[in-house]
Amino acid sequence: MSQFETMLSAIIACTDEFSQIIKTKNHFEIIFTEKYPDIQIYPAGPPCPKEFYDKVLSNGINLADQAHSHNCFLLIYVYQGTNIEIIEQEKYIMTDKDLMLITPGIQHCNLYTDQSKVFFIHLAPQLVYQILLPALADDIMLADFFASFLNDSQTKQIILFEKCIDSVSMLLEHIIEEFVQKQIAYKSSLRYLVSLLLLRLIRHNTRTKLNISAVGEKQIQDILKYITMNYRELSLEKLSNHFHYRPSYLSALIKKHTGKNYSKLISDYKLEQAALYLKQNFLSINEISHICGYQDASSFYKAFKKKFGCTPRKYWLFQI
Repeated sequence: MSQFETMLSAIIACTDEFSQIIKTKNHFEIIFTEKYPDIQIYPAGPPCPKEFYDKVLSNGINLADQAHSHNCFLLIYVYQGTNIEIIEQEKYIMTDKDLMLITPGIQHCNLYTDQSKVFFIHLAPQLVYQILLPALADDIMLADFFASFLNDSQTKQIILFEKCIDSVSMLLEHIIEEFVQKQIAYKSSLRYLVSLLLLRLIRHNTRTKLNISAVGEKQIQDILKYITMNYRELSLEKLSNHFHYRPSYLSALIKKHTGKNYSKLISDYKLEQAALYLKQNFLSINEISHICGYQDASSFYKAFKKKFGCTPRKYWLFQI
């Protein structure tokens, strides 16, 4: 047994100390209390019989009634073997060195055999928010990915990171090592390592979403960066003039790489920035409206309510 596998064997199974289960008709939700640590790691529970595993694999069994969700971010790491992850009725087959990040609220269940070693890393939402807040302020694609968490919307997201590269595997090993050994300042070290891991995962996902060549990458990234720096008073015409493109060409380019047209991209980004400011809780709603580029508070309130399903004030009160 390697040193890393020895560390894995030292991780104990989850207890009920930090969580409570709320059962509903079709699934159950695991709610982690305020006492729950920022970062917690658990091994997979008892394996299922191979016959049952094979039936699920061949679509012979529906596991919808076993689905559950968490109010935290979840990292699933397959160190060895396979794991069937069923998310919102979609099936994902994870194998050696695959890593998946799931945002809060997603209904899922998983199955693995006795030949598999699967580990679950729970990340408190507030920790993830603190880690990624500076990045969200500068990157449209990051803000778009975490909209499900920041906005509490119905759109949940995952990243499946297949065959982790060595640097990611090393980070995971360091995280587990810090968690098991609990040396001086291990909590700070864990936060630092998780920060690096999350940012690398998001970068990977952004490249996948954009689906752009190395030649075209700088072009679209420059455009998106310029939007994040000037979104408050920017128009498609101004953007086109800056990059010397026809507005129709630039609009099509943005749509191709982000899945949104220009006006939708700008609108969503403004509102996501407003949500960030509301979470920080040091500016008035009118000040936030002005900072985010709205000409009047009424148009801001209308757009905010349409996107988030509540007024800015109700959203702000929810954060207190």
